[in-house]
Amino acid sequence: LVLVYAPWCGHCARFDATYEAVAAELAALPSVVVARLDGTANELPGLEVPGYPTVFFFPQRDKQGVEYTGMRSTASLVSFVTAEMTDAERTAHARSAVGAGAWQRPARGYGKQEL
Repeated sequence: LVLVYAPWCGHCARFDATYEAVAAELAALPSVVVARLDGTANELPGLEVPGYPTVFFFPQRDKQGVEYTGMRSTASLVSFVTAEMTDAERTAHARSAVGAGAWQRPARGYGKQEL
């Protein structure tokens, strides 16, 4: 999951807390990496970014990015990602949510490293 943002973008700043919550929710899934990319400082060949913030999911089975166009809420984004995952990944996600509770899992370094 990749958030393409611009440092000067107010919408991106407001979306940041939601994206951190998504990272925390998905942290228990080793097959899902949550990252963010400064779209103003990086070339994105083959990736069309209509505006900031834009979120793309890159499934393991298909390296073409799928643009997320839904609501900017934690629940909507997590639902989008889980819908794009394989059955095995969804099962692992369901087990981790039942076992630990999403609010207890830390985000894996979100915001500390950027692509």
